[in-house]
Amino acid sequence: METKSARISGRLENTGCALGALSLGFIAYAAIYPFITTIDKHGLEAPLAIGFAIVFLGLIGFLLGLAGLVVSLIALRRKMKEGGENASRGIAITGLVLSGLGVTIVCVLLAYIFLFDPPVPPPVMITPSPLIP
Repeated sequence: METKSARISGRLENTGCALGALSLGFIAYAAIYPFITTIDKHGLEAPLAIGFAIVFLGLIGFLLGLAGLVVSLIALRRKMKEGGENASRGIAITGLVLSGLGVTIVCVLLAYIFLFDPPVPPPVMITPSPLIP
């Protein structure tokens, strides 16, 4: 018969693993979202809306990954303290790996964007302005 502490640890393990999987799912969906959006009848879609959707999905994935890391770490520490079986600790470790992978992907993408983003040249005026001599 399982103790109350063992049941709570099992729920924490499953929750951490689910949060890690959801984190990767949201990040993967954010990565493929621009390729699966529908194009309206004029052949254009607001790039700003797509950008906001990607940022929003990535942020949700990042936050779920952080929550998964915390929950999985708590579950793993509880299992280690209880002397749990290796198989049951495997679920907590899987949650740690999935959540850590999700957080790492978002951090690497943000670092790439902020460190290696080429500067955007100023716009070129097509027609001469009457105000500029």
